Amino acid sequence: MTPFVIQKHLAKKAGLHYDFRFVEGEVAPSWAIPKGFSAKSKKSRLAIQTENHPVSWMGFEGEIAAGYGAGTVEIWEKGELEIEERTPDLVRFRVDSGKVAGQWTLKRASIASGSRWVIQPYVPPSGATVESVLPRSGIITALVETAERLKIAGENQYKAVAYKNAAKAIEELDSFEQYDGNMLLQVSGIGDGIAKAIGELRATGTTTLLEELRGKTQLKKRFPHVEAMSVATAIVEALRERFPDARVEVAGSLRRGKDPKDIDILIAGDDGEVAYSRFCRTLGKNLDLGEKATSIVKEGIQVDLRIVPKVAYGAGLLFFTGSAEFNIKCRVKAKTMGLHLTRYGLTDVAGNIIARDSEKQILDALGISWLEPKDR
Repeated sequence: MTPFVIQKHLAKKAGLHYDFRFVEGEVAPSWAIPKGFSAKSKKSRLAIQTENHPVSWMGFEGEIAAGYGAGTVEIWEKGELEIEERTPDLVRFRVDSGKVAGQWTLKRASIASGSRWVIQPYVPPSGATVESVLPRSGIITALVETAERLKIAGENQYKAVAYKNAAKAIEELDSFEQYDGNMLLQVSGIGDGIAKAIGELRATGTTTLLEELRGKTQLKKRFPHVEAMSVATAIVEALRERFPDARVEVAGSLRRGKDPKDIDILIAGDDGEVAYSRFCRTLGKNLDLGEKATSIVKEGIQVDLRIVPKVAYGAGLLFFTGSAEFNIKCRVKAKTMGLHLTRYGLTDVAGNIIARDSEKQILDALGISWLEPKDR
């Protein structure tokens, strides 16, 4: 179990909010929640991620004399929680007693949102399959197509990125077929609009937005493999030179030997998302999607940087190479074995790492024969 605290903070500048912190190693990750916790409401509430605090700060009560946080602090609730799932973009935890008893999901709102997270009560899958006229792979394809057409139409580029990230999030879910609309809102990267779009896809096989976009846009061409690989190689070499401790590889359909619509590059390292993003922007035209966004255009091709911790190199390379169908196959096999597979590694139900160092290590653990990227 992990100690946690919720401090009621009446700040002179920021106003009343509740600071949620728990012990993680030698620090206390922290979020400011303006409206506090509410187990009664299933709707998400804004949570602003702040800097990690010293663990000793979790016991503070009293007056902060100066600075942005100047004001009064009192401990509103404290106790222990059980971390059930933890990634850089999500914390799923359980509290067994007290004011905030229950299961909770704390997730980053989107890849471009930086410090903006949301928190809400967690409702586990019921075990019942949600009816759908499209399989999971068909929904993923439709979301990716929506993202591509939004970019071509010159619509809000954050919206295009959100659709693309939602497709990746669905690809990564163990039991997507059991996630109804409310449960989808607990998935990092999926908000109200995209949850409704997924519902529409399940019911009709398409969405009103996608049909409107099909009527006014043409999908972008695929780039010749040799041309795209030349662009990707130059960026990979620049990243390796700038971040020598990181592992950088071409991923996506380009690694699978296809003519790609865009380029995916994996960087497995610990220099920080912001550092990678800022340097990536110097290598091509910045799409201006936020401090941690990592998409540029180089010689007419969109390049997306995919970031995982260095220890998760193998899992990240497997996930971001694809294809979606192959990833789903791996994830379903993991689930039948009582395991959980993400871009961060293969784990058991307690979160213990089974495999993550290499693609082969993960596939061997799953009992799946090695396939070259071109055959996935």
